[in-house]
Amino acid sequence: LSQEVQAVAPLIKQNVTYSWKLTKIPNITRCMDGSAGGIYFRSIRNAANTEADNSWLFLFVDGVGWCNHWSNCRPRGFGAPFHSSASSSKWKDQPGWAKNMELDGLLSDNSPFALWKNVVAFGYCDASAFAGRRRKVTLVGGKPYLFAGRWNLQGYLDHLISEHNLKTAEKIVLVGYQAGALAISLGSEWMQQYLKQQGINAHLSAVLEGGLYADVDTDTGKEQSRRMKMGVESWNATDSMPSACQADWNCIFPQQHAQHLNIDLFLAHNLDDDERFVGLYGGKEVKTEQRELIKKEIAVTAGAYKASGRFEIGGCGTTATDVDTNKDKGKKKDKKKDTESSLLFSPFCHCKHLKGVTPCSAVHQWLHGQKPSLVATC
Repeated sequence: LSQEVQAVAPLIKQNVTYSWKLTKIPNITRCMDGSAGGIYFRSIRNAANTEADNSWLFLFVDGVGWCNHWSNCRPRGFGAPFHSSASSSKWKDQPGWAKNMELDGLLSDNSPFALWKNVVAFGYCDASAFAGRRRKVTLVGGKPYLFAGRWNLQGYLDHLISEHNLKTAEKIVLVGYQAGALAISLGSEWMQQYLKQQGINAHLSAVLEGGLYADVDTDTGKEQSRRMKMGVESWNATDSMPSACQADWNCIFPQQHAQHLNIDLFLAHNLDDDERFVGLYGGKEVKTEQRELIKKEIAVTAGAYKASGRFEIGGCGTTATDVDTNKDKGKKKDKKKDTESSLLFSPFCHCKHLKGVTPCSAVHQWLHGQKPSLVATC
């Protein structure tokens, strides 16, 4: 076991238990279908030691994309034929609104993050990457939707300030997966400013996995870009874009804004994500030259984060050479989970990669001011 996991193991034997409490925040936060948004707050019992009370972990892990075109808005919102956790809090059978959250990897009980006391998962149900600024229903393809993501994020923070003493925070770590990673990239500047307005001068850092959405010059890529533009307009999200490129709708792409971010970043780059983007931007039959173009643009997007000068480490690949865990080893993965091949939110977080360090340990070292070994190079 890694040094961090060895330190946690005795506490696991002491019957340390965790529970997630869902708190819905009606009237202030609203999902696409008008239902109340909410947060999960994790509490720890029977732990002899926890991370300091002034350290917080904010999770944006329930990606599930967004609604930026009639074709992917139609299954969501008011009177939709089916719902998902990205559009409603009414559907408790959905992962993001389950009564008890179970997160593998970074927050499993043998992770170096097992004893973080203040852990919050933000309910994502606005389908606008927490960027929407609509206070009233708008129409997409003639159907009604509500895009209030930025106001939801503000409502979540206000709730944590009033009910959970967030004002004492000295360190806040934002962790995002896929669409959640993009939500952090788009919203971290606003969050810094808003917290300061509330008298909170906590050091903000971000751990991102995926979210390398690119403006790609293929026929399918151009269509995706057109839909992103429609999304920014439908969400009324121009003012939610980072200030460095706010005047342009394509500021939503990290290629345009990431280099201007004033936040410490850890980017976990998963090879499996590259293949997803190849499919997203290349269509059903991807030619070799298209594949190369798409991967080049993904690399440019990752490079934009590095250009910020506050980027510490990147990693990619999910091929495990050794499993550094006792709980997750051999665990059968639920194929329905969007995070099943995630570097941070699956058992892969405990696997030693090409340089002999686990992603969980690498993130933990980085957050504690150490220069971690490179997770992998590809």
